[in-house]
Amino acid sequence: MPKERFLHVVPNPWAHIDSDGQNYARPCGKVLHYYTGPGVSNAHHDLVGARIAHVETLSPAQVRTIGNLTMVGRHAQERHVIEYERGPTRVMNEKHYQDEVRAGNLIAYDLPSAVACGIPADEFVAPEKLLAEFRDVAIKQFYLENPNAPEVSDVLYAEEAPAPAQPAAEDQPVAPPSAPAPSDVVTSAPAEH
Repeated sequence: MPKERFLHVVPNPWAHIDSDGQNYARPCGKVLHYYTGPGVSNAHHDLVGARIAHVETLSPAQVRTIGNLTMVGRHAQERHVIEYERGPTRVMNEKHYQDEVRAGNLIAYDLPSAVACGIPADEFVAPEKLLAEFRDVAIKQFYLENPNAPEVSDVLYAEEAPAPAQPAAEDQPVAPPSAPAPSDVVTSAPAEH
């Protein structure tokens, strides 16, 4: 059988749960893309099938300046909120990704990808079922380690792509995407003086 050139995988958000132990608990498993080649570095930290939606600063960095020397006493504490894609992501069939699939940080989306990662064909499990199993185990383990922790939030998925815009009537101007639709605009008469 020829070697698959690409793997189709989905990230496993339940590989890790981020929590401050008091009011926040969210799945945040992630895998970095692995880039190789001359002049390539992993400095840009792309995530496989996910992206950092926003960063919440929990406490700022403590910086001291003495003369011309600036020192960081403590780095900023941040919480990265990760947003996941619903479908599969195509990655190169390389050892890095195969190892992540076998470790459970990525999930093979289809049978050829699973077999390419060394998973026997008769042990392949559909990604939806496997994610549900990972979710149950992760939450149970999380509450064993954090009995007073808050409820674990659901996975944050990327919003569905917006529907294509309908052609506007010739006599109506097209509103910019951030503006409300004309039927939603509330107008008021100017105040009389």
